[in-house]
Amino acid sequence: MKCQFCGAENIRSHGPCRICGKPLGDFGSGLRSREASDQRTAGTPTRDASYNQRTGRLTTEEIARGLHMEYAQWTKDSSQKIMEEMQELLTVARADKLEITSLLDKAANIIHQQFRLRWVAVGTRSARDGLYRYDSFVGLREDAVKARKHQSFKREDFNGTGSYIGRQISDMTMLYLEEDKPYTDGAEGTFNRPALMHSVRRSPQDSLEADFIEVHMLGGKDNLLGWIEASGTITGKLPDINSIRWIELIASIIGVALSRSRKT
Repeated sequence: MKCQFCGAENIRSHGPCRICGKPLGDFGSGLRSREASDQRTAGTPTRDASYNQRTGRLTTEEIARGLHMEYAQWTKDSSQKIMEEMQELLTVARADKLEITSLLDKAANIIHQQFRLRWVAVGTRSARDGLYRYDSFVGLREDAVKARKHQSFKREDFNGTGSYIGRQISDMTMLYLEEDKPYTDGAEGTFNRPALMHSVRRSPQDSLEADFIEVHMLGGKDNLLGWIEASGTITGKLPDINSIRWIELIASIIGVALSRSRKT
C-alpha cells in the first residue's frame, strides 16, 4: 500500500509506514495528527521535526524513526525467532572468555525447541586424546544419556562408512537411517525407545527410532572439531531441508568459536 503521507510503498495495508511510521489506511486520523503536529511546531522548527518546513521533504530523523518503529513491530514468525536465537548464540560464542559447555548447551536447546525434534546431542573432539565424545544432550532419556557418555569415536567414524553407514546430504551433513543399522552391536540403549526399532517406514518423510542427521562442526581446512546429532521431529518426520540448513549455520558458528578458543 502507498503511504498517503510520504508516498512510500508498503507490503502491508495496515500498521505504520515503513519509512515515515505514520498509520496506513487511516488518512483522516493521520492527517489530524499531522496537522496537530504542524500547529505545535509552527514557527519553532526543531531537530526532531518530521518534515523540513522549507523543502517539504522527509528529514533523516523521520526516516530513522520509521525504521525504528518497523523494527520494534517486527512480526515474530518462525524465521525471525530463529534469527534472534542466532544472535544470542553469537553473543555467547564471541565472549572474551568462551564457555564451551554453555555454548553447546544453548545450541542444543535452540535446535531442539525451534525445529521440534525428539532429541539432540552435541559432541566435540578431546584435546587430550583426539577422540570424539558427547558433551550436551536434550530430549534423551537418562539411560540413553548414560549409555552415550561411555561412547567415544574416531575421525573415520564420521565418514558414513565402516561401523556407521550414512548418506551424504551436503558437505556438512550426513543422514543415518535405521535400515542401515547406524549403531554398533549392543548400542541400542543409546536411543530413547529401543523397543520401537525395526518398524516399517511408510513414506520417505517418516522418521524411525534410530534415524538421525549428523552435522559436522568444522575448523580450518575442514578439520572436524565436533558434531551435532538430531533425531526426527516430534510428529515422526525427518528434519526438512530448511531445518538442516539452520542447524548447519549453528554448527558453523560453533566451529568458529571452537577454532578461536583452541588458538588462545
